[in-house]
Amino acid sequence: MPRPIVSKHAKTRFVTGLITLSSVSAWSLAPAADLALPNHRRVEIRANTFTGNLQERSALAVDRSGKLLAVWASRRQEAGTYGVFAQRFDPLGRPLGTEIHVNQFLPSAQSFPASAFDPEGSAWIVWQSAAQDGSGSGVYLRRFGLVDGVFGPLGEEQLVNITTAGDQFQPSVLCGRGGGALVAWSSVNDRSETRIVARLYRSDGSPASGELQLSAESARGRDHLPSIAHAGGGEGFLVAWAHTTPDHHPGAIIGRFVEPGTGPSGEPFPISDPLDTREQIEPSIAGGPRGELVCAWMRSREAADGYDIVARRIGAAGEAIGAPFVVADQANGWRSGVAIAMAEDGRFAISYNEDGTKEQHTHRHRPVTPSTLFARLYDRSANPQGEAFRVNRDGEGRHAHPAASNAARSVWSAQDQLAFVWDGHVGGDRSGTGLTLFTPESLRAPDPPETEPRAAAVETQGRDLKTAPDFDPDWIAQPSAQDLDAAGPDFGFMAFQTTGWQPPDPDCAAGAGHIVSVVNMTLRVHTKEGTLVSDELLEDFFAATSGGDFLFDPVALHDHHADRFVIATADHQGSQDGLNVAVSRSNDPADGWHKYYFDTDAIGDFIDFENLGVGVDAYYITADYFGSWRNVIHILEKTPMLSGDPVTLRHHRTANTALSLGAVKSYDPAAPAQYFASSWISSTKIRVYALRDPLGSPIVDSYDVTVPFFTNPPDATQKGSSNKVSTIDDRIKNGVYRAGSLWLTHSIGENSTARVRWYEIAMNGWPVSEGNPALEQSGTLNFGSGEHNWFPDVSVSDDGDAIITCSRSSSNDYPYIARAGRKSYDASSTFRHSVRLKESDGPTTSDRWGDYSGNDEDPIDPGVVWSHAIYNTTGSNWRTWVARVDTDNLMVLDDPGPLTRGANATITLRGAKASGTIHVAYSLSGPGETDVPQLDATLDLADAESAGSTAAAPDGSVTFGAFVPASAPVGPIYIQVIEQNNTSNLIATTIE
Repeated sequence: MPRPIVSKHAKTRFVTGLITLSSVSAWSLAPAADLALPNHRRVEIRANTFTGNLQERSALAVDRSGKLLAVWASRRQEAGTYGVFAQRFDPLGRPLGTEIHVNQFLPSAQSFPASAFDPEGSAWIVWQSAAQDGSGSGVYLRRFGLVDGVFGPLGEEQLVNITTAGDQFQPSVLCGRGGGALVAWSSVNDRSETRIVARLYRSDGSPASGELQLSAESARGRDHLPSIAHAGGGEGFLVAWAHTTPDHHPGAIIGRFVEPGTGPSGEPFPISDPLDTREQIEPSIAGGPRGELVCAWMRSREAADGYDIVARRIGAAGEAIGAPFVVADQANGWRSGVAIAMAEDGRFAISYNEDGTKEQHTHRHRPVTPSTLFARLYDRSANPQGEAFRVNRDGEGRHAHPAASNAARSVWSAQDQLAFVWDGHVGGDRSGTGLTLFTPESLRAPDPPETEPRAAAVETQGRDLKTAPDFDPDWIAQPSAQDLDAAGPDFGFMAFQTTGWQPPDPDCAAGAGHIVSVVNMTLRVHTKEGTLVSDELLEDFFAATSGGDFLFDPVALHDHHADRFVIATADHQGSQDGLNVAVSRSNDPADGWHKYYFDTDAIGDFIDFENLGVGVDAYYITADYFGSWRNVIHILEKTPMLSGDPVTLRHHRTANTALSLGAVKSYDPAAPAQYFASSWISSTKIRVYALRDPLGSPIVDSYDVTVPFFTNPPDATQKGSSNKVSTIDDRIKNGVYRAGSLWLTHSIGENSTARVRWYEIAMNGWPVSEGNPALEQSGTLNFGSGEHNWFPDVSVSDDGDAIITCSRSSSNDYPYIARAGRKSYDASSTFRHSVRLKESDGPTTSDRWGDYSGNDEDPIDPGVVWSHAIYNTTGSNWRTWVARVDTDNLMVLDDPGPLTRGANATITLRGAKASGTIHVAYSLSGPGETDVPQLDATLDLADAESAGSTAAAPDGSVTFGAFVPASAPVGPIYIQVIEQNNTSNLIATTIE
């Protein structure tokens, strides 16, 4: 999270045909591309000037003269928030002017832009903005053009959607050949179904229609990602979108024509083959002036994860011209981000990403999955013109179209320019917006004026410039309590709707009567029944002490020693770094908080990823300082903070490098030290740290514990999208010290799958005794190849029972929240199969997820754990879920002892769902896996057989009788109980 800065490039000198700007390069095409585009040269340039953070979701437009406009979303450029930015280029790829700040409304996040040029050369830019229209996400439009020879805004930003209740998102825009424009987007209706909605505009930017529903009135399920093309060589449009059925199968690409004067024309029609049952997702459509239409999309493979790139020609009336044809199959790696561009003569280019293997143990930056952008050219009859060629010049790092995007990311101009925009490594920026342009060698353009590139909006302060959201008198807030929507047997409620920040970074603290939950950038208090008590922006909550408007990475816990809530955030205010900390005045957050701000500039530069721990005498906050390249433990004396008295921030530097040091909640009042841990040492070591004398002269010891091999997790596949879910890396965030053991968990990679690894480390009184820490047990949550689980947190009861919560997904599952548990007497190094806590309604299109989740044990109900984690609704619109998990409700199967042939056996069980149905299963083969899809759970048995079912008592207990046949084989037998979404422990016994 580098600090926003103004780029200090030297002035730029332009010479026709030669580009001398440091971030721009020109060179000849590779031979493969020469065959497809003879007599062209390639130019590659970084579009963004601001390089202080992440640039993403790029899109592209070209006007009739060949001038280009790249637009993108920039993270932390405008007052710390996401905003939309743009840069113009002349036909040869040379910058025209400097970076443009597009949006005016600053709070929350403005992202997912799309753009188009009208015949007069004015640019139309649309985007989605969180909370601006008063409810969820809204769609906004702003036009730019020449005013007195200067390219700038042609008016204020305007709200496109009329319906403001719920989420309006995934906008796209295309200008008509004769003027005006069509804006299309996805809209959630009152049945929680997503529909495609559009609106027509006149050439002056005024609306020419109300909202036009393009989805069929009778359609059910979810329509999303509308892409727009010119249709029939006239003034009309064709809109294509992806359709997901009510049972969550993403099975069709749908199209519908729209006429400027009359709106929707005809009924929606299938573009993909209606008889093809494979997933059909993420369309991109293009049309030429002669009436050619081609749609490209991603189609799932028959017998493996991943997607092929396919395309189909479409006739003027919407009829299919031939079968879908394969552009690129999945043989060479994961493919995503399909885009299409069409030339004036009907030739077309289909581009896509091909991923490599995620970086390993790269701790100076987030590990990147390298990606190459490829394109393949076709004539107007869809005959391939050579093989696919690499678009980007450099091979290092990521060069990728945004996946699951409906914005134009490639264009083919009337001047025969072919251009592509992408996110990734360009011009010295690892997360920039790249533009690759193939121009005819004969193309000439006047030298643009000399320009000093300057990053836009970096001096903007949100507190000074924010405006109130547009008020919607019909908006009805979603209810906070959502326990009936829980996926499994555990109670839960929705804590947050999208705040506009990506990612949310959820954490929580559980007290006697309340749950305090935090995300970027909000704090809420709920009762344990899910009733919302208070809701406050973190910048307002800390306004009296901090005064900042960029508070991020919130963390929370309940201090069980003092019975108080504690929350903390990192804080950037211009060039100043700091920490905000609040301690509740009592065990009821309604009684108020003692709030503190600590300036950390003297400690280091650019604080990030802070973690919160607690011991008897102090609170501890670990953090990396990426500007100064160091890791620090911050120490806060607890006693004065409980009374709101002044306190001095102490600190200890653990390393002159980043460690991503995990903080620990220490339950033992006589703990030998306060413990911390890092996985950023080697692939077989966890380094534990012990801090003693925190209020005097801190002493820190470290010890490396040998553990099973681990490496960074791959990003996770998900159902219904070529966009993979970010798993970040193998860092440790939190831990628990209890009864002499340190429990830790983190994400790892194994068998090309993201998995949760956990450890119990016996501390053996270290460092005050002669013993050293030793690995007591460890395990990996392995649910099968491609069954991803990541972003874990662990809680441990006083009895030694443990709960891990995490995110899960696979090619058959949208991302969801899950938990796994173990009883202290379960077999060593094992956890039971996971149980779903909350399902997502669809795939995420965001580049970020998490970045973490939080657990906290209930202080008055031992063994009950409260968790807070992310799930998804539509597109990038996340929600968070607070769940209550009881370690006494893990279905405990008692050992029946040896079974006797020809006699009755009695099976007893505790912790089943009250009055629910349980099924007793057994195996003579031994442990393994047997999926039971009708119960949405998996047995830990190979070749499982049913012994029957019965109903549990109202208290969750079960007594089940079964007769063992006299002919039963003598030997081992394995028994387990299963219910909806849940399984018991496994018992191994014998038949005698």
